[in-house]
Amino acid sequence: MTEKNAKQVMETIFEYEDYRIFLNDYFVAKKQELPSFSQRYFAKKAGFNAHNFCTLVLQGKRNLSIDSINKIARAIGLRGKPAIYFENLVFLNQAITITDKDFYFQRLKQIGKKTQFYQLNKDQFFFYEKWYYPVIRELLTMRDWRDDYVSLAKSLRPQITSQEAREAVELLESSGMVGRDKNGRFNLTDKFVTSATVPDFIKKKARRDVLLRGIETIDTVQPHEKYAAYATVSMSKKVYEVARSIMDDARQKVHALVDDDGGADEVYEVVFQVFPVSNLNHKDKKV
Repeated sequence: MTEKNAKQVMETIFEYEDYRIFLNDYFVAKKQELPSFSQRYFAKKAGFNAHNFCTLVLQGKRNLSIDSINKIARAIGLRGKPAIYFENLVFLNQAITITDKDFYFQRLKQIGKKTQFYQLNKDQFFFYEKWYYPVIRELLTMRDWRDDYVSLAKSLRPQITSQEAREAVELLESSGMVGRDKNGRFNLTDKFVTSATVPDFIKKKARRDVLLRGIETIDTVQPHEKYAAYATVSMSKKVYEVARSIMDDARQKVHALVDDDGGADEVYEVVFQVFPVSNLNHKDKKV
């Protein structure tokens, strides 16, 4: 149960990444302040005909339209930037594609320059926004670049601009993901980066970007420079679980090898995937 009153919940809307949690916290706070308050009362005040409208929304059984977003914002008392943030947060949460999610997330960040939610987590978020940030992080430790951003930019496949390389280095350094020794050479502050606090859609976008780089290598990287194996097979759920376990074990072994490697001379993307391309067991199957 929230410890904030309704006004405090409204004031901290920029910290929320899920509009349903925001609404629930607001309703709980209002109920604590006014025992007679109910979601039925709020729905009527907002102008909804269905008395259980708010309940369905909180349960994820109903989405909000632009009209219902405006009704709820007015009923709560959201105006200006908080109202705009709420609207875009709804669109972000209800978006289906990664492209749409990223679009609304960028809009949220632009409200008041940066939202408080983004500021609290920016050191984790930015790392996944560009495919080349993780690559540059690894490259920085492999030689003494002496702030030669032109050479650094040319070292990526595909090549980026020197300005992009400079901005990436500055972000990595300011976030603490890389540091410098007494001679000015870069070193990693942590061997591996965790994504535990990063929203799923940001991680999905990052994975998509990595896969797109893999598609490009079909034409740009010679066979002897890469490993790629493809197979389309049918298998039972039981065998799938075994295959998944084998791949997870292989992933951990590769990580252990990398952790002990003292002679890295290139940066690689390592991808393990098994995914379905049929849908024989869907619930709506008709015989």
